[in-house]
Amino acid sequence: MDADAAPLQRAAGGFALQARKAGERSSLVRLRQSGCCRVLVPRVRTSGVEAVLVNVSGGLAGGDRVVGGILCRAGAHLIVTTQASERIYGARAADRPTRIVTRCRIEAGARLDWLPHETIFYDGGVVARDLIVDMPSAATFLASECRVFGRVASGETVQRLVCRDRLAIRRDGIPVLMENFRADGPFGAMLSRRAVASGAVVMHTITMAAPDVARWLEGARACIAGAGPAVEGAASAWNDVLVVRLLGNEAMNVRQLARRITALLRGGYPAPVTWRLQ
Repeated sequence: MDADAAPLQRAAGGFALQARKAGERSSLVRLRQSGCCRVLVPRVRTSGVEAVLVNVSGGLAGGDRVVGGILCRAGAHLIVTTQASERIYGARAADRPTRIVTRCRIEAGARLDWLPHETIFYDGGVVARDLIVDMPSAATFLASECRVFGRVASGETVQRLVCRDRLAIRRDGIPVLMENFRADGPFGAMLSRRAVASGAVVMHTITMAAPDVARWLEGARACIAGAGPAVEGAASAWNDVLVVRLLGNEAMNVRQLARRITALLRGGYPAPVTWRLQ
């Protein structure tokens, strides 16, 4: 049998988290994990509760599947992060896409901070990823997502990538943000276009949906203006949704700026435990 067509064992995993407020603190009242997914709950001296997602398979490749569900009950504050960067490895021609789906529901007065480490895409990756959020107007959702294309320090570049990466936010049942990042074909050439990335290989997007979120806009723009030439960025706010986009060639430079902006949007709330270890 052709090695490129031989069936391989695939990773599959899932997780479910439910947080509620009890007194002045939030806590997890449901935690389910299966397959390659593990969830760690560090002890933190804050009012929120943290959950750290761990992929014990060490990365994802063609045909792997991860499905997650998150529920924040009224008034709860849940912070979800990852132990380390996720890796999307190259796939064979016969492989199905890597599939990642996370569905989130946030109730009134609750807050969900989705703060994973970077996702590193390798040459030849094939992936479809969805982050779907349903929330009322009196809730807060913050997402900080970084895509790194190749490992520049190792001389690796991404010339071919098939990717569909979607963030969908519905407020009171009405779509307020539907963002699709899509790549198919000669990816290196696409990144080099000025209208896309001008050759940058690190893309970071921070999205916040919350009442009166525009009050953070000038602060976010000030962070970008003071970052120096290593990172380019822009911020906008409309319809109680704030979006910040950053571009650079060094993950560390982009990460530092993104974390300053994220700290601003979190009102000085402590960074996740795994962020402080990096």
